Amino acid sequence: MKKFLVVLMSLGLIMAIAMPAAAVDVKFSGLWYMAGTYVDNPSLLDKQEANTNPSWGNTSRRGAEAFYQTALSVNTTFQVVEGLALKTAFSTLNGMMGDNSWAGGGLFRSSQGTSSRMSTGVSGSMTRENIEIQAAWADVKLPFGRLQAGYAAAGGGGWGTMFGNDIYTWPTIRYDNTFGPVSIFTSVMKIREWSNANAFGRGYLAANSGLRNDSDSDAYRIGAVVKFKPGEAGLMYEFWRDARAKAIGIDGSGIVPPGSNGWVTKISTVAPYAKFQFGPAYIEAEGWYRFGQLRQYETFTTGFTPQSDVDVSAWAGYIKGEVNFKPFFAGAMFVYKSGDEMKDQNKVTGSIAQGFGDDYLSPGWNLIMFNYDLIDPVGSLQGNIGPSAATGGQNPRTIQSYQMARYMDNIWYYQVYAGVNPTAKLNITAKLAYATADKKPKSGVGAVGETLTTTNAAATTIQGSTKIREFVSDKFGTEVDLIATYKIYDNLTYSVGAGYFWTGDYFKGYDSNAVVKDNYILTHKLRLAF
Repeated sequence: MKKFLVVLMSLGLIMAIAMPAAAVDVKFSGLWYMAGTYVDNPSLLDKQEANTNPSWGNTSRRGAEAFYQTALSVNTTFQVVEGLALKTAFSTLNGMMGDNSWAGGGLFRSSQGTSSRMSTGVSGSMTRENIEIQAAWADVKLPFGRLQAGYAAAGGGGWGTMFGNDIYTWPTIRYDNTFGPVSIFTSVMKIREWSNANAFGRGYLAANSGLRNDSDSDAYRIGAVVKFKPGEAGLMYEFWRDARAKAIGIDGSGIVPPGSNGWVTKISTVAPYAKFQFGPAYIEAEGWYRFGQLRQYETFTTGFTPQSDVDVSAWAGYIKGEVNFKPFFAGAMFVYKSGDEMKDQNKVTGSIAQGFGDDYLSPGWNLIMFNYDLIDPVGSLQGNIGPSAATGGQNPRTIQSYQMARYMDNIWYYQVYAGVNPTAKLNITAKLAYATADKKPKSGVGAVGETLTTTNAAATTIQGSTKIREFVSDKFGTEVDLIATYKIYDNLTYSVGAGYFWTGDYFKGYDSNAVVKDNYILTHKLRLAF
C-alpha cells in the first residue's frame, strides 16, 4: 500500500508540473523544398580556351554542375497565455544533397553514414547537415503596445517591401504600438559583442586595453507606418555604430592606417517605402540614403597627426509595378545601388550594401543572376574577377565583393515580366532582365584613408597623378527565364524552369583578352509550405 501511495503521489506531482505545459498552444509553420539543377557554365568563362589564355587565371568551377539541394526551416510559436508567446526558428539539412565533404567523409558509401553527418563543420563550408537554432524570443502584448526581446528574426520584423531585407537574426529589444492608422516602433540590435573581457580585450596588448572598452557593434532604429485606403507608407531611421576597430589590430580586416589607434563606424540610414493598389494595378517602392562616417578616428598615438575621417554618402532605390488582368499579368521592376567612385581618399559613395546584408535573401528574381538557389551550392559568379583584392575580387576601400553573389550592390538592374494563369493551379511566367555596374571596379586605388599614389603599370586611366586600372566593362549581362509552377495541393507546388544568361564583359575583370561565355540553367523544385 505504501508503494502504491508513493507511486500515486509521484504521478500527481508529474501531472501538476505537466498541466501548465499541456495548456500551452504550440503552432508550427515553415518551409521545405527539394530542387534539382543543371547549370552549364557556372564559371562564365570559355571552357575550351587553352590554359595560356588570361581567363585561366581563375580555374574554379570550369564545366557543368548537376546537383540536388534541399532545406527545411521551421518556425514555432509557444502560446503560453493570450498575449504572451515564445517564438523560435531553426533550419536543418540546408545545402547540396549528398555533399558532406565538410565533415571529412570517408570512402565509398561510408561517407553517407550517420557517423559522418556531424553537427560541426569547417568554417565557410558550402553545406551544413546540422540543425542551426536561429532565433528564440519572447513576444509580449502589453496594455500600451507590444514588446519583443531575444534573438529575433529580422530584428523583430522586416521593413517595407521585399527590397533590402535579410535573413539574419539579431539580439533584439523592440517595442511597437499602434495609434489608429499609424504604427510606430523603436528597437536596438546587438550586431556584435566585443567587450574588453574577451580574447581581444583583457590581456591582449595590455598597454592599450582600455581602448577596447565599449568596442561593440549596435544598431538603433525608429520607424513609423501609416495605412490608408489604397495602401501604406513608412519611414525608418537607423543609426549603426561599430567600434570594433577602436584599437590596433581589432578591425576584422587587417587594414590599420599608420599612426592611428583605430576608428569607429557611424552610419545613418533613412529608408522610406510605399505600397499602392489601384484596381488591377499594384506598385511598390523603397529606397535608402546612407550617410555618416565609415571611419571616425578617435585615439591616436602620441606624435602622430590625426587622419581625416572617411565619410559615406550612398543611395539605393527600388520600384516594382504590376498589372493583373486575370488570367494574364505583366510587370516591371528597377533597382539601383550606388557604387564607389574611388576618387577621394576620405569619401565613399557606395559599394556598402553588402556590409548591411541588403537583399541577402534574394527573392529569386532570376534563375541565374543573384539567385541564392544557384549561388549557395556552386558559389558566386565571378568570371575572371578572382577571389581576393590582390586579383581584383573586392573593393579595397569597403571590402565588398565584385562577384555576382546572392545580394545586389553597385548596380543598375532592370526587369520586365509577363505571365498567365491558365487554371487556378497553373502559373507560367517569362522574365527578361538586364544589369550593369554603377561604377567600374578599379585597382591601384588603395584603402580609404590612404593617399592615392599607387602606380599600376598595366593601367590605362589616369586619375589625378595616379594610374588606375579599370574593369573592361560595366555590363553584367542579360538573362531570359521561363518558369512554370503547378499547385499539387494548396501547400505543395512543383515548378520547372529554364534560363539563359548572355554573359557581359564585366566578368572579364581587368583583362580585355579574357574570354567569357554564356551560361544556361535547367531546374525543377518541389516546395512545401506549412
